[in-house]
Amino acid sequence: YILEPSPRKVNNYIKNKTNFYELEKINFINKHIDSPLSVSLQITLDIKVQNIYLVGFDGYSELKSKKELYLMQENQEIIDSFLSQQELVSLTSTKYKNLKKQSVYGI
Repeated sequence: YILEPSPRKVNNYIKNKTNFYELEKINFINKHIDSPLSVSLQITLDIKVQNIYLVGFDGYSELKSKKELYLMQENQEIIDSFLSQQELVSLTSTKYKNLKKQSVYGI
């Protein structure tokens, strides 16, 4: 399990930390540090991944709730901040902006 840096919004005591890794810091953005996308992208920076491919980040074709709108805006902010560090490639169709697009079949 990968955890965002402390202090966490949900800070449960973990008895056996064998299967847990806590990030020291989220370096590329100052907010949304508990987002699974932020945590995942920070790991790629920490371990110096060269190519990062997104699959299933299609966005919402029509926003049915404020929650969907918030999530799409949050993800776009995370993506935009991360792009100042490294390129992201979407292998599937996406409504998110500024992503390089490539076919999953082209790999």
